[in-house]
Amino acid sequence: MNFVYDATVLVAADRNDRRCWAEHKARLELGFLPLVPAPVVAQASRSPQQAQLRRFLAGCVVVALGESDAHEAGRLLGRTRTADVVDAVVVTVAVRHKAVILTSDPVDMKRLVRASAGEAAVLAGLERPAAARIGRPTRRRNVQTPAGGEAAIVAV
Repeated sequence: MNFVYDATVLVAADRNDRRCWAEHKARLELGFLPLVPAPVVAQASRSPQQAQLRRFLAGCVVVALGESDAHEAGRLLGRTRTADVVDAVVVTVAVRHKAVILTSDPVDMKRLVRASAGEAAVLAGLERPAAARIGRPTRRRNVQTPAGGEAAIVAV
């Protein structure tokens, strides 16, 4: 299973969000090397002093935006009549790798995935359920992966 991070994940890592770092570490320990499209890095990177962001990216594969992916992202924007180029690139990379997208914007991502006619799962990776915010026990949710497998998502 592959994972693609959107800018929300990078911003959380840069802010030293413990949950973000713990989930990233778990993915690495399980042998998954998350993908981050280069435009996502551009969206989150603001200064050379962002040491946490650079440390986080050391455990990722930054995927360059080539001409064919750029055209595919543009096609998705045209089909959905939306304008967020970075979201379209995230979906293009995820579909190519049959990956799970971790995002805070699942509605727009799912719309783009449907327009692509490809396979990618979309998870709202950084949204905390109300039960977790008020100190209730963690919740486990199983999701279907694009390859037909199952992944467990644990909300803390």
